[in-house]
Amino acid sequence: MNLKPQSPDGQQFFRHYLTIEKHLLLFLDNETVPPTNHSSEQALRWSVVFRKVTHGFCSDWGAELFAQVRSLVNTARRQSISAFQAISHALASHQSNWLLS
Repeated sequence: MNLKPQSPDGQQFFRHYLTIEKHLLLFLDNETVPPTNHSSEQALRWSVVFRKVTHGFCSDWGAELFAQVRSLVNTARRQSISAFQAISHALASHQSNWLLS
């Protein structure tokens, strides 16, 4: 990196690069760090397909609920918990709030 960028965008990118340089190839030294964000992309894939098939959501409420449920299910799957158990536990923890309303 002996060359210094001349444009303002190039200079900004170069400054950013210098701040993250030691982390860019971390996966080569630490085998627990994956070399890609493939797992994150896989987690989003179902939501993207659903959005394309349904042409989006009719309300912000529906979109937010869908995002929360998908997040809950994906997190549970990573922890070897079934979707049913995760949703049941989440609803049970809020049941007392429903009874008071």
